[in-house]
Amino acid sequence: MSTRALVLMLAVGLLLMVACGGEEEEAVDPHKPIGELVAPGGTFRFSGTTAQVFNTRNALMWGGVAMPGVMQLDIYGEDVAFNPRGQKVSTGRPMITMTIPCGPDGDFYAGRTIVPASFSLFVGGMDVYPPAPYLPYGRVRLLDNPMSTVNVRYEVHIAFAKTAGTYTADVSGTVDMAGDQLREGRTAAYPVLEMPGELEFHVADTVFTPEFIVAVEEELDLMHQLVIFAFLEPCDVADPRKAEQTYFSFSIPCDLMDGEPVPCGVTTYIDQPGEDLTRVSAHAYGWTSMEIVLDDSTGLETLEGQLLFQNNGSQEAVSYFGGGPFRLQAKEIITSS
Repeated sequence: MSTRALVLMLAVGLLLMVACGGEEEEAVDPHKPIGELVAPGGTFRFSGTTAQVFNTRNALMWGGVAMPGVMQLDIYGEDVAFNPRGQKVSTGRPMITMTIPCGPDGDFYAGRTIVPASFSLFVGGMDVYPPAPYLPYGRVRLLDNPMSTVNVRYEVHIAFAKTAGTYTADVSGTVDMAGDQLREGRTAAYPVLEMPGELEFHVADTVFTPEFIVAVEEELDLMHQLVIFAFLEPCDVADPRKAEQTYFSFSIPCDLMDGEPVPCGVTTYIDQPGEDLTRVSAHAYGWTSMEIVLDDSTGLETLEGQLLFQNNGSQEAVSYFGGGPFRLQAKEIITSS
């Protein structure tokens, strides 16, 4: 080879190196979650994810009512090792644990951003729970339905404050859920109820039909939500959150008010002689949808929504369920902080 040809080859090689940055890019591990958790104790990255579903093939029954299908998503810090196939190969607790309910279509709200049924952190050897009401502080989105897809993509966002400081997390990744898929035609939908024609709720053998709806918009640090109160009689106090008359309430984060279902919990307070009664249904057991629409007949903005819940988990709770449509003029929404 001539000297001129050799110089030309070296020059071409140098140009290619410059065009490619001069270095080989670091290979991206497709199984390693992208993102970090920022906590008072420092910034933490992740090594891998595991997940499993419960109560989907052979639902647990309680009082003749099926328990809801749920998915548990565990995201691990770098102290726990995963192999190149995304399988956990060492022991240790997950840094983020999140539970996702199956929802009314049994697809775990695939493709939609929702609030989880619950979540917690494990940071610095300690369990950290978000403050109550805690659910609006977390968001999760499954891009795939674990009932039909093996490699499920997810996105998780968390932000809440405690005495020690603020905890934030933004993480996305893919988790292998081979073996959790259902045969075609089967679902894990919950609640297993039809939508009532009007708003109602059942406690034991009593059916309540509230006719007076009050909405409170709460805007606090790192939380912005709309709380619905349904009363049997007109609310007798200025702030419905301080009411001592029979009602039930539920809420939705304002950023998720797009008319599509979002998991929600329902709290019922019954004012009765002797001892007042309280019933609570967790977010795994029901959903609500809300949106502000323009009422063509009046020209006014109206809050329209639906609710459906079918509780379970204790002997008393199996008879606690309800739901139905509701509406309220948007101008009547109370703003609070």
